[in-house]
Amino acid sequence: MLNIIKKFSAITLVFALCLLVFNACPTPVASAKTEAEIIRDQITELQNKINSSKAERNEKNSTKKELEADIRDLQKKISLCNQFITAANNQIADCERSVNEKTEAIADTKEAFKKRIRSLYTSNTGSTIQILLGAESFSDFLTRTELTKCITAQDTKIVDKLIATIDEINKQLEESKKLKAEQDIIRADLLKDKASLDSSIAAVNREITNLNNGIKSDENDLKNLNNYMNALLYGGDIDAVFNGKFIWPVPGYYGVSCEFDSHDPLHPTGHMGMDISTNKRYGPTIVAAASGTITKMSNDCIHNYGKYSSCGCGNGFGNHVRISHGSYNGKQFLSIYGHMTEVASGMHVNKYVTTGQKIGTVGSTGFSTGPHLHFAIAVNNIYRDPRDYIK
Repeated sequence: MLNIIKKFSAITLVFALCLLVFNACPTPVASAKTEAEIIRDQITELQNKINSSKAERNEKNSTKKELEADIRDLQKKISLCNQFITAANNQIADCERSVNEKTEAIADTKEAFKKRIRSLYTSNTGSTIQILLGAESFSDFLTRTELTKCITAQDTKIVDKLIATIDEINKQLEESKKLKAEQDIIRADLLKDKASLDSSIAAVNREITNLNNGIKSDENDLKNLNNYMNALLYGGDIDAVFNGKFIWPVPGYYGVSCEFDSHDPLHPTGHMGMDISTNKRYGPTIVAAASGTITKMSNDCIHNYGKYSSCGCGNGFGNHVRISHGSYNGKQFLSIYGHMTEVASGMHVNKYVTTGQKIGTVGSTGFSTGPHLHFAIAVNNIYRDPRDYIK
């Protein structure tokens, strides 16, 4: 019995020791991603973005085709409406011309009647008594009276017919005017619809243009990322991505308030960069002066104003970005962008950026006396004059 207890105690002790050893072993921690893995993730993300943009562009092009078909249909309706309006205008002109002609005919008929009466009677004739006194005989009196009646009846018939014709023409005129008014309203509505469609097409065209520009930029970034990946995987300098030259980092602003290695009260030991002035303006765009990977950044400084001492943010740089451009001709290149108002949205450590891509805006954070960009270039970790590398 004692042996059993001892054996059980020994087993329990071994089990406890195993449990202790097991718990003492740290849980395996996932290893940090390599630079190649980070770039591969960015390539996948960018390719998905390009595919999504292309799909959206196809949808916009389909929408554009539908809108163009609607515009063509509207244009046909507008053309037909214009034909109706032209026909109505011609009809109105014809009616007005006919009314004028008939009115003139009535006037002419009345004038002819007057002339015949004047020629029929001698002076001072006109009434039945005057006709009687002017007649040479009773037979002549009857002849003159009947002749007057015939002339009057004939002219009255002509005038009545002309008036009836004018009334009919006036009806046609009113119908034509009514038709034209209706067509004018229809045409105005069609033109309004067409203007709306034209506006929609213009908006779609702008969206397509923006998508095309975005796709072009993303495809260029993808090409650079693939080149960068190949350089990482197969070795060698990243010549396809970085050629040892930088562009100006603040487009539109080329004044320099403090050159490299200047010795002044603010930089008694030398200025390790170039201060690019923006004429006291906050907010101008800062771009990556060359393609590379963000290795460090800070974006939490709120002291965005001029000051003559450090606010303690970003080691004096305030909101800033550091970009590694890799190796070129056996030398490692790094660029620094300091005193930003803020780092651009989407920027983060290990993000690959391309030449000319927006990375932030000019400000006065950190140790800065006013809005400007502190731009620095380091070659093999030694600061160099940026002017020697800006193309």
